[in-house]
Amino acid sequence: EALAASNPNMGVSISEEYLKQEAETAKNRPDKLVPYLTKHLNIFTNQAEIFLPIEEWKKCSSLENEIPDLEDAIYASIGTDLSVSDDWTSVSTTYLFADNTFYTTTKLFIPEPNMRARGKELKIPLDAWVNEKYVTVTKGSTINQGQVYEYIASEVERLNEMGIDVTHGYDPYKAKWIVAHLENEGNFDNNEAI
Repeated sequence: EALAASNPNMGVSISEEYLKQEAETAKNRPDKLVPYLTKHLNIFTNQAEIFLPIEEWKKCSSLENEIPDLEDAIYASIGTDLSVSDDWTSVSTTYLFADNTFYTTTKLFIPEPNMRARGKELKIPLDAWVNEKYVTVTKGSTINQGQVYEYIASEVERLNEMGIDVTHGYDPYKAKWIVAHLENEGNFDNNEAI
């Protein structure tokens, strides 16, 4: 009944079987849930999309799991996703251990002028996250790539000192400057666009 009420063309241009198949897909694929809810059930959400169900995301929390000794890692990969002014820049370091487990740390960057507006817009305690060092505020109205570069270079140096092989993957959008500096100034050429 709910499907018929939300889809007046059910049985005409869209079949009940198709809608049930889409519902099953949405149950198993979080990235399909929001489109299914909005397009087929007329339920609007505040989320653009869901990548992982929150229950699965919570299982990854170090609050529930013991933090491993990072020096035991056999490999590390740094991933960088840059922004300009109205989004987050993220640098994540993922550690691989001999037992095939992973541990990831993430550093977020946001330009100073946007900090309070983004906190209000997203209804998050951004000031507190900055104070707790979860988020770094960069100088200027756009992401200060120098600050991001310094962080990545220090991560590479730290991992090298620990004897851990490290690679750096990055979204090529706006990454030319950082990659060039890692290669020219940091003597690190293990970069790959992803």
